[in-house]
Amino acid sequence: MLCSKKILGDIPLTVANNTGRRVYTYDARNHDETTHADESNFSFSFNVDDLFLMMDQIKTEMPEHPKQLILVGHDMGGITTIRAALKKPAKFEMVFIVEMYAKPVSNELISFEFVTTWTNCNQELLEGTPKEDVTKLSVESLYGKLEQWMKEDNEKASYLTGKFEYKGSEKSWDACYSTNALVKALKDLEKHQEDYQGVYEGPTYFLYGTKSHYGVNDAKDSMKKHFPKAKLVPFEKWSHVFVTDKPAELAKVVVEKINAA
Repeated sequence: MLCSKKILGDIPLTVANNTGRRVYTYDARNHDETTHADESNFSFSFNVDDLFLMMDQIKTEMPEHPKQLILVGHDMGGITTIRAALKKPAKFEMVFIVEMYAKPVSNELISFEFVTTWTNCNQELLEGTPKEDVTKLSVESLYGKLEQWMKEDNEKASYLTGKFEYKGSEKSWDACYSTNALVKALKDLEKHQEDYQGVYEGPTYFLYGTKSHYGVNDAKDSMKKHFPKAKLVPFEKWSHVFVTDKPAELAKVVVEKINAA
């Protein structure tokens, strides 16, 4: 949720090269290179609408494009993947849901403090801080300010190695996401969550880290309810931040499942 498409690194290219498929990545609304709207124009449901709009644009630009697409989403992108597959299942050949489960998100995982604190850590960096040092300094500052229960997630190393983007210059830095819009969306999610509706009958893979605090493995019943063909793919000793922990291994799994279909 606090990243941009750049955190994927070489994963998209690896998947494309090893499957012969065209791979698209994009920034969600209010993230990095995509439009930054005001708070009233952002919610997790809007992310699904934006995805379908992008898919329509792909179809217009490439009429020969396959009727169905394969969708991969992590965390907030996992929510988008779940909602999109259940809303219009015929559009997808296969889906990969990374570090997210098919039930309402636990309120314990909806942390406004994490979002706002990291933004503040970016903004408080000393003038003259080079871009290549922003992640290290802001993450160190972040983990010095978080409440103890947030530090127990054991993800600091993952954040330190992540490819995060920032706005501004050495004079002043800021997060690449719209903080106010994300906080509002999280509050709305906390107040108005409903169980998912619908069924997706296609191949579905829930990828999760055994060291992650999300507990994806504990939500098997909800997966099978909405994704009858769901299969869990565990990664031993991985944290929640898959894409920075073991990007080559993640790409390998996606490639193998696509090529085996």
